[in-house]
Amino acid sequence: MTTTTDTASSSHPPVRNHTPTSKDPLHLTKFRSAATLNDGNVSEKANITNPPLIFAPVVINNLKVHALFDTGATTTIIKEDILRKTKHFKFISSDTKQTLSLADSVASLNVIGIVELQIKLHNLRTTIVAAVVKDLFTDCIIGVDYIRKHNLQFDFANDIIMTTCGNFKVTIPIETQQNVIKVPLRLTESVKIPPKEEIIIRVSACISTASTLFRPSHNLGAQIPIIMANNLLQITDHRAVLTIYNPSEYPCMLSRGVIMGVSTLPVQQQSVPAEPQNLSPEEHIEQLINKIEDRHMHSDVNGESDRDTFRKMLLKFKHLFGTNKISVAKTEVVHAINTEAHSPPSSHFYPISPKKEQAMYDILQELLKAGLISKTKSEYASPALLTPKSDGSWRLVIDYKKLNHVTIKDQYPLPNMEQTIQRLGEG
Repeated sequence: MTTTTDTASSSHPPVRNHTPTSKDPLHLTKFRSAATLNDGNVSEKANITNPPLIFAPVVINNLKVHALFDTGATTTIIKEDILRKTKHFKFISSDTKQTLSLADSVASLNVIGIVELQIKLHNLRTTIVAAVVKDLFTDCIIGVDYIRKHNLQFDFANDIIMTTCGNFKVTIPIETQQNVIKVPLRLTESVKIPPKEEIIIRVSACISTASTLFRPSHNLGAQIPIIMANNLLQITDHRAVLTIYNPSEYPCMLSRGVIMGVSTLPVQQQSVPAEPQNLSPEEHIEQLINKIEDRHMHSDVNGESDRDTFRKMLLKFKHLFGTNKISVAKTEVVHAINTEAHSPPSSHFYPISPKKEQAMYDILQELLKAGLISKTKSEYASPALLTPKSDGSWRLVIDYKKLNHVTIKDQYPLPNMEQTIQRLGEG
């Protein structure tokens, strides 16, 4: 299943204030789509029609949060549970009942207060006044008020979010959706279901466009004798249709806004890992040097820059930086694993795809050639698997759970913490 959202609203549609007042710091208004914003714009290099959900790592009040940047929400919103985990200013409770309505014109969020958030983008500290709500399908939504205030730019071609503060440029990576998102589906109009009949109803969602898995509400099915099936659901323009059956002898009434079930957005598929680079020591060092920004570099009286000095120092130890061949550590240490009396633990290998199987074979051949492993026949057997590295290559991992279970643990008594602090004080 795939998920797409339009540029005007990603996972959370525009919000509007039902009871605006002159004293209310959350003055919420409509705005244009991200493609037309000048003070929070999308890179012209990016050819984007339906970008995915925009998640990025930020630090809110010293708590790292996987925030959703939404160009379709006019205000920044934070979930109360997340706010309470942070060191925050006391939020101001709303004297009057205040709600934020969603673009589907059916669902709404009850605001319990407002709070000033300190949001850290990499090394840049920023602030924004946010609405606090109890129920939200994600931890925090960064709205267009923050995007405009700090002139955020979304570069979907390079998967980064950019902003500037004077001569200081900050970029943070756009991350993929990490967790399954569950979005409630609400009935758009009140309906009457005749007995022994099946009808089609319209439901609304707070996402614009998506192919999702629908799961009926268990509580609703327990209260009212209706039948709905799990099925694939196509959401278009915040709307979808469901089939519902009334098996009873009496008509059933459903009110507008009732939650019919949950639409599940699956985790986005990770991109295919790129081929790892096999660089010589000199090429690897030059690549590291080029990643250093010029603003961190200075020159001495002889005209030699820090970059040149750093390059000379790394070249002295260039044998440590080669990636075109496997390096072998030279050590005289002999290691033994003490175990309890046991029968040799043995496990079957994990099933893997043909592509991973070929990658594992190549890795094992390299390790054999380098002398890091050797062929053997043994009653012990632990399964191997591959996990992706950040550079796109594979990491060989061995599952030693069964061997660890019979291993005698080394017992190292921890020193008394109070005595250790006293010794540090004397030093």
